[in-house]
Amino acid sequence: MRYRILIVEGDPLVRRCLQDILEAAGLDACPATGEDAMELLERQRIHLVLTEQDRPQIGGSGLLWCIKTKHAEVPVVVMSTDEAFASAIEAMRLGAEDYLSKPFGMDTLLATINRVIVGGNC
Repeated sequence: MRYRILIVEGDPLVRRCLQDILEAAGLDACPATGEDAMELLERQRIHLVLTEQDRPQIGGSGLLWCIKTKHAEVPVVVMSTDEAFASAIEAMRLGAEDYLSKPFGMDTLLATINRVIVGGNC
């Protein structure tokens, strides 16, 4: 079974880089903007959402809240350039399964996704 990961990242270059990493690891990557994320969750079986915390249009916390309200079964990993401990606490309080502080390495990303998916039995 190939796991499908929804990537919600505003920067097209970062979004493409994440997509390439995930696809090279044998995962299906669905890149999206925050505006498209909820629609994709309605239409496709998503095993994990990888989203940035600092979303200017919707707000990472707002998107996280929407996902957890409408699709509570879908695990979410939040990425942020904010290294403040408060951002990680807020994301976890809202239901994120994990938090990655940018920049992070490919191995860290893949290990986190694997731990959340396998640990969550998706």
